[in-house]
Amino acid sequence: MAERKKIQRNLHDPTLNLVDDEELLVLMRDAGFSAVFIGLETPSLESLNECGKIQNKNRNMVEDVKKVHNYGMEVYGGFIVGFDSDDESIFEAQYKFIQEAGIVVATVGILNAFPGTKLFYRMERENRLTGESSGNNTDFSTNFVTKMDKDILVTEYKKLLLSLYSVENYYNRIFTFLKDYKRHVSGQLTINFVVAFFKSFFILGLIEKSRFYFWKMLFLCIFKYPKALPKVMTQAVYFAHFEKIFSRDLCDVKIEKTAIKKELLVAQK
Repeated sequence: MAERKKIQRNLHDPTLNLVDDEELLVLMRDAGFSAVFIGLETPSLESLNECGKIQNKNRNMVEDVKKVHNYGMEVYGGFIVGFDSDDESIFEAQYKFIQEAGIVVATVGILNAFPGTKLFYRMERENRLTGESSGNNTDFSTNFVTKMDKDILVTEYKKLLLSLYSVENYYNRIFTFLKDYKRHVSGQLTINFVVAFFKSFFILGLIEKSRFYFWKMLFLCIFKYPKALPKVMTQAVYFAHFEKIFSRDLCDVKIEKTAIKKELLVAQK
């Protein structure tokens, strides 16, 4: 009961052990929760140990994410790269995990040492602090000397973002998400939603370069998951936003086409 109370006070940002309380998942679903942000951090056990995220250890995190989707709530995932135990393989591991779990909106940042945290005091003791954190772990900066070469860290981080938010990989995550998303209950349509739907339909289906994937998603929803349409339309709108952000912020990164993963990585059942 104490653990449940702890989770209930932080429903806006629960931890992954939320999935251990099925009664709470039912209550959240029935109360109308449509999404939760979970700090998944990393699929690396060594890095989970390093950051003290013990509740993510010794469990199948992919299946746990899918379980939340089964209860009609989308998981927004938070991830970090740049732990001392991370090597260059972490970027591929993060990519595979996010694609397989169907986490459509994945926020990936570079580790920073914020004042008052255990990491900050450890970096201070080890004389590895290089200044104050910007407070934004997605601006390609870090405020301590990393074990991984910093240039490699930043370059590979940018490549990871480009891979995750390429149009094919993004929509593949939507398709994976739809396979696990069990709510499929439409809310009452409002005039604002109808107007937004047709505006989005026009822009995403006729103007944007990603329109092929948009139409593929749309037909899949209409014929197989019709009541999930409001959810995936929102995800499609998000992509149009992300695409503009990354084309602006990552324009200095040049990657061969083969470096951006094209294969569809879905959970094997």
